[in-house]
Amino acid sequence: DLTHLCTASGTGARIEADKIPLSGSARAQLAAGTATLPQLLTGGDDYELLFTLPKGASADDLPMPVTVIGVMVEK
Repeated sequence: DLTHLCTASGTGARIEADKIPLSGSARAQLAAGTATLPQLLTGGDDYELLFTLPKGASADDLPMPVTVIGVMVEK
């Protein structure tokens, strides 16, 4: 998860929450007002992989579709 990546690399992260993929159920909970985005992003199990690419690498070069949700930053 993101906290482990930041701790291991000694960096921080700038995440664009609106770019994070959400399931249909999560979108429905947001729309109904039964959950907030922070609750959905921090509670329960993760079903997406979170990884970083080396500086200068492009997600377009990967052999699978990915969603870029942010960048790692210096602390």
